[in-house]
Formats: sequence, structure tokens, C-alpha cells
Amino acid sequence: MKRLICRFWQMSFLLAALTACEDILDKYPEDEVTPETYFNTEEDLELFTNSFYANLVPGDQVYQDRGDILITQTLSNDILGNRVVPQSGGGWSWTALRQINFYLENSNRCTDEDARKHYDGVARYFRAYFYYDKVRQFGDVPWYDRTIGSADTEQLTKPRDSRELVMQNVLADLNYAIDNLRDEKDVYRITRWTALAMKSRICLFEGTFRKYHGITDWEKYLDEAAKAAETFMNESGYTLYTEGDTPYQDLFASVNAQASEIILARDYNQALGLTHVVQAYEISTGMGCHGVTKRLVDSYLMKNGQRFTEQPNYGKMTFTQETADRDPRMAQTIITPESEPKRTPNMKVAHLGYQPLKYYINSNYDTNAECDLPIIRTAEVYLNFAEAKAELGTLTQDDINKSIKLLRDRVGMPNLNMEWANNNPDPWLSTPEFGYPNVQGDNKGVILEIRRERTIELFMEGFRYYDLMRWKEGNAFTQDMLGVYFPGPGGYDLDGDGTNDVSLYTTGTVAESAPLQLEIGVDITLTEGDQGNVVMFGDVQRVWDENKDYLSPIPITDRMLTNGALTQNPGWNDGLEF
Repeated sequence: MKRLICRFWQMSFLLAALTACEDILDKYPEDEVTPETYFNTEEDLELFTNSFYANLVPGDQVYQDRGDILITQTLSNDILGNRVVPQSGGGWSWTALRQINFYLENSNRCTDEDARKHYDGVARYFRAYFYYDKVRQFGDVPWYDRTIGSADTEQLTKPRDSRELVMQNVLADLNYAIDNLRDEKDVYRITRWTALAMKSRICLFEGTFRKYHGITDWEKYLDEAAKAAETFMNESGYTLYTEGDTPYQDLFASVNAQASEIILARDYNQALGLTHVVQAYEISTGMGCHGVTKRLVDSYLMKNGQRFTEQPNYGKMTFTQETADRDPRMAQTIITPESEPKRTPNMKVAHLGYQPLKYYINSNYDTNAECDLPIIRTAEVYLNFAEAKAELGTLTQDDINKSIKLLRDRVGMPNLNMEWANNNPDPWLSTPEFGYPNVQGDNKGVILEIRRERTIELFMEGFRYYDLMRWKEGNAFTQDMLGVYFPGPGGYDLDGDGTNDVSLYTTGTVAESAPLQLEIGVDITLTEGDQGNVVMFGDVQRVWDENKDYLSPIPITDRMLTNGALTQNPGWNDGLEF
């Protein structure tokens, strides 16, 4: 991987020269790299396609995972509901696509057919991912499969192409990649297995988005998702990481990606100056993480498989009470008395009281973490498989046994029983305040349980926002952001060692002895005055417009450049008369 990183910098200079060529330049200086003298060897193709990784493989935004279950100091505009139409930018950038298409127009200069097919597969994988990202942001977008020059006004001013045309082209690119990429496993490079896994992700998104937003042909995308996932499961040889006493926690608390499960990761290395700040995000008051909401905490089942939200008085349990005997992934994701090694939640950092620990290794990485960040892993493919089949109505208990059961086996949890789930849909997960009220039909119960499993298993991996978008559950952003329950002023033991860790008091009273003392109404806000759940952003109005907020607006400048041929998304007013 060090070789890949170093050669990326070489490529950045070559790329600038190659992609800047205009049609009017019909001759090239003999002492410079040109399309005519490049793209001749496998090394050339590898070097050029290396640049796509930097542009299109997500980095540290995966663990920030904006949404309703992980709260940052500043809520994003899409969650607040106060987005406006931008003058420019806003995600409407096509630079990465131009680089991909430029490569595909020139790779045929390489006479090594095996190498060319493989790296064409890499390029088409990234083009598919590029358009998947554009479609989930904007819906219908223009499809371009070649580079566009400044004189090509017809293409530069074209209207949107249909969602169906774009997504069929995305499928064609993914299928080409699957058929032509090499199948050697490589945790930092695109392979056949990466393409299969990504196809399951993209088709699941498209199928469920269409289903819950009333767009036709959703079934064929869910069918493609299930087939891609099953092919991966049957042929790839990837498994879940199960070593040690806390395998789920250790999977993320690892400097180098665990290649038995992780299909593609973003590489980090302190020696090369390539680090991120996930640990600072979790432990530092200045990095912006207010903590995890009660919505996530209440989602975890009891260790025996029973629903926590069906326990007597579950909503008014103290921290040590509610975190006892839960799905072991809870103590491997947030700090609880059952976490190993022993830690104490820091309410100065995680004001909600629930402090994440996923990705945490040790204090050596508090400001410059180098654990590899997973982009695609086998657990997601299992979840994609189960959800696609459940939404299609073709899911069986055998399907659950080779997907969801494996996730639960890893942490010693009982299996999901499909018949029982469908006969007893979770009322808590059916509510608009905490769940998914749009789920209906014979498979309602098992779909809700698969969503529970996905929320828990993939927490802090960058999925939550677009999961809510495809499920048409944007109203989740308007719900109260709640934390730990405190029955009143007093001292509280958060780590179960018998001594107080935090003391709550009211004006004019004396706080009990504790390392952290918080004045109610000043340092901490509770839902019921002197008692209740910690609440964040309770005074911040958040709205969600079901008619427009599932798609982003098209920038004003880009609409003007097409003289209105590029139409605005529904509900967005940009002041233009076309």
C-alpha cells in the first residue's frame, strides 16, 4: 500500500497534464507526457487509475455518520431542514467523472488485453460509484460516458437523463467490472469481490428507494442486489472476523484492516503522515461529538434476544441498569460497565452520556489515529442480502441462517426467527418517534428486525443518512435527541465501580462528591426539568419537508448555464424563471 500511496503523488502531476488537453491542441511537445505516449503498459494503466481512489473512496467521513443516532456539536443543514439552493457546488461536481472517461477513451492504447480489461474494470467500477452518489443526491442527472470539451455546447447544456437510463448504465459498468476485474483479494484495491459487494449496496439502495418513494421497477433492483450478494457469499471466501473475546470491537480497533472480513479499506499510516482523528472525535471536547442517542441504545436487544423496549419501565432505567445484559455489541460500541478494558463515560465530551468507543485502540492514537477505515465489509453484504430478499418477499429462514445468524453468532446472540418476528412486529420500531412507520405488509416484522440489525452492526460506518433517505424516514431528524435518564439531582455511578462519576445538582443546593459536577438547567438539560433524559438541541427547530428534502437542489449557476434545460428538483425555489 505504501507503493500505491507514493505513486499516487506521481499520478497527480501526470493527471493534471493529461486531462487538461483541449481539442484545439493537436500537437504535443515531444518532451512531455501525452495520451499518444502514455497508456501503453500495465504500469501506465495502474498509475492512472490510482488517482480514482483518492477522489472516490470515502475517508474519515464514514465514522462521523450524520443522522439521528450520533450527534455532533453542529447539526448539518440537511438535518436542520434549512438548506438553500447554492449558487454553485453543493456536490454538483464532475471532475472525477472526466478523469474516468478520459482514461477509458485512451486505455485501448495498451496492447496487454488482460491488464486493460482489469483496469477498465477499475475505471468502470468508479464510474458506477460516481453516478450512484450523484443519483442518491440529486435523482435524475445527465449521463456522460465520454469527455466533454468546452466547444461541445450540446452536451454541456443537455438536460437530465432519466433515473432509469443512468442506473441501467451503472449496472452495465458494475457488470463489466465483475466480469473483468481480477479476483485476487486485496483490501486496498478494487477487485471482482469489491464490485460484487458494491453492486449489492447500490442495487439495494435503488430498489428500496424506488419502493418507498413510489417509483416503478423496484423489484428488479432488489433482485440484482440479492443475486450479487449471494454470489459474493458463495464464491468469495470472505468470512466474518471472529478471533478473540471481543471480535466485533477488535475488528475496528486494529491498525491494519482485517482482510478476512474487510473487502475494501482506506489505508492510514503514521510513518507516512496519513492519519485521521476518530479517537479525538470520540474523546476530545473540541472535536464535535456529543455522543450517541437513546434511540440507538434502546435498539439493542437483551443478551437473551428479548426486546429491551419490552422490559418493565425501560424508559426510566439509569445508565447502569439499562446497559446490563444487552447484546454484547453495545459494550463494544459505546462505553458501558461491561466494556473491556474498563472505562468511564465522559459527559464533558459525550454530553448525552453515551460515549462511542468504536475504532478506539489506545491513547497513542488520540490525535493521529492510523487504524484503517473499512469502506466495504462482509457483514454489510450479509445485511444487503437479507434486506433485499425481505423487501421482495422471498426471504426464508435458511436465508437468515446464512446472513443475520452469522452476525449474531459472532457475539453470542440468539438467531432471528422470521416466523416469530412477522407474527410479532416490534411496536417500538413501528413508531414514528423511534422506528420506521412506513414498513407494512406480511414481512413487516422481519424487515424491522433486519433494520435493527443494520443500525447496530453498521453504526459509525457512514450508512445512516442514506438509509433513512431510501426508507423515506427523514422525519427521524425532527425527533428529540435524547440521552441518559437521570431520576433527579444526586450522584451517579456510570462505570459500576461503586463510586460516583457525575453529580447533578440544582441552583442553591450542594452537589454530591464526584469528579464531574453538572448544574441542571445550566450545564445539562433534562426533559422534565429536574429529572428525565438528557436532551440536546431541544431548543433548535428542525423541520423535514417530505416533498423536497429527499433530494438536494441543483446549483443556480449550473441551471443558468443550460438556460433552464437542467431543471430544478421538486420543491426547491432558486428564483430562476425557467
